[in-house]
Amino acid sequence: MKAILIGLMATFLMTVSIPAENHRHYSHDHHSSGHHASIEGMNLDIEDNDLIFTPVDKDEDGEVKITEEHELYVNGRLIKVDAKQAQLIGEYHDQMMALMESAKKIGLEGAKIGVEGAGLGVKAVVNVFKLLSPDYDTDDMEKEIEKEASKIEAKASKLEAKAKKIEDQAEELEDIHDDLIDQIPELSRLDWFE
Repeated sequence: MKAILIGLMATFLMTVSIPAENHRHYSHDHHSSGHHASIEGMNLDIEDNDLIFTPVDKDEDGEVKITEEHELYVNGRLIKVDAKQAQLIGEYHDQMMALMESAKKIGLEGAKIGVEGAGLGVKAVVNVFKLLSPDYDTDDMEKEIEKEASKIEAKASKLEAKAKKIEDQAEELEDIHDDLIDQIPELSRLDWFE
């Protein structure tokens, strides 16, 4: 799986993308009706803890819904599944919800780091005025800025480690997704769900 690119995020609840080996992308945005995500080839809305997948292509019809109770609906019809399939559906629902929550948390942490980075820029500008003092020179300013920057870099490194965990979650979710397609014929017939 490709490395997750974590940049300094300066907005609250922005999109977080997690590229997978086969280039399936997971991202999410917060909307008043729930969460909305894009996964290559399909959209995902989360409403009342139900996962609702629809094709990205507006010319295609279809809907896959996995409820909080781990029921599977394809185009509004409840799909009867065996115990193994039911367990897989439950794992998929729970993993997707966990992934979305992890992405939200890392987005918030990234935003905080972004604000700290912006604050460092402001501090650098303020320190330029301190250069007017005979007791403060460019070496002092550089040391101060480097000290603050290293604190921010340490936080960004911790965030990157957390991002690696999200990457692992996404890989597990992708495996479960593939298993669902392999084991449930109603899903394997939906080209856009692959």
